[in-house]
Amino acid sequence: MDDNEEGLLTTLKQQFFVHRKEGNNIKALETLGRILEIQTKDLLIVEDDLSVVPTLMYMGQLLPSIGMLNEALETLQRALDIRLRRLGEKHADTAQTYESIGRVFLEQGDGKKAQTMFQNALSFMVECPIPELSDIMILSENVESLSEPCFMSRSQSLAIALRMQGKFSEATKMQKVVLANLLQIYGEDHSDVVMVYTFIAGLLKDQNRLDDALQMLDKSIEICYRLQGMGDFNPTVLIISLRDKSNLLEAQGNFKGATEVLSKVLIIQQETRGEMHVSTAEACESLATVYVRRDMIDVAIETYTTAINIRRTVLGDNHPSIQDGMITLKVSKRHQTAKTLRSQGVTMNAQGDSEKAIQIFLEALVVF
Repeated sequence: MDDNEEGLLTTLKQQFFVHRKEGNNIKALETLGRILEIQTKDLLIVEDDLSVVPTLMYMGQLLPSIGMLNEALETLQRALDIRLRRLGEKHADTAQTYESIGRVFLEQGDGKKAQTMFQNALSFMVECPIPELSDIMILSENVESLSEPCFMSRSQSLAIALRMQGKFSEATKMQKVVLANLLQIYGEDHSDVVMVYTFIAGLLKDQNRLDDALQMLDKSIEICYRLQGMGDFNPTVLIISLRDKSNLLEAQGNFKGATEVLSKVLIIQQETRGEMHVSTAEACESLATVYVRRDMIDVAIETYTTAINIRRTVLGDNHPSIQDGMITLKVSKRHQTAKTLRSQGVTMNAQGDSEKAIQIFLEALVVF
């Protein structure tokens, strides 16, 4: 590689990081393609040259963002093959590649293959070939050696892969390994602990243990409010826990409780994001949906209208979400009309005019 190519390579690498920072993944991938072309131009045995691996890794991590999952797997597999040959199985970079491949399998919905990749990534840390889940669980006793962030992230990803396969019990055990480590490192008052409690709550919900799931979410919400009092408030983490709690309450038929929780979400969004923000509009829509289920149609229509007005102000009249909101609003108004007609039908029937009552009930059925 001559000096001109070296200079061009440096420039392209700078351009890549700019595109990546801007979120322009297509341009970033195009730049990576040019970098790889220069890097491989004079290499006789590309398959064994570690210098191309970072480029392959970046490409493999960006390709899923434009829907090219199979291409991402092929690219990451090339990187893995090189690292296995040059570095071996027991190397941090090899483990990182397994982890990246596992994340792509998660996006493809292939929990089984993702599980294998994350177990391979963890095997570097736990000193066993391709660990069984039981091998990893036992190591929860050795908290100090497993306190590295990459162990946390890989364990978390493994739990997601297990959940995807319906292995809820194993996923819960995996999360308890993560939780034990986090509690040892940070204590209970930490946002990462909150996220694990929330994830475990989801696993408990999957097993139809709704009351246990609610207890977990209440614990995570309690920690969030404690953190707020300590000046370490993360509204996003709190909102996730509150939304999950509202979903659980709805699943139990407790729509009043869900309304109270979603009202808190709306207040947090208004205070942190502002009145005119898409997140505030989304909070209004979630709240309105529960109002409909409580048959509080007037309030639902008012709340849906607020959401539409926010979206119109922020996104403009022609944004697709405006049309979606208008359709929902029309359905709610039809629901309101049908409710009024049914009420009139009940009144007519009570007055002895059954023929008129039947006619009104039929009108209500036509409307909604």
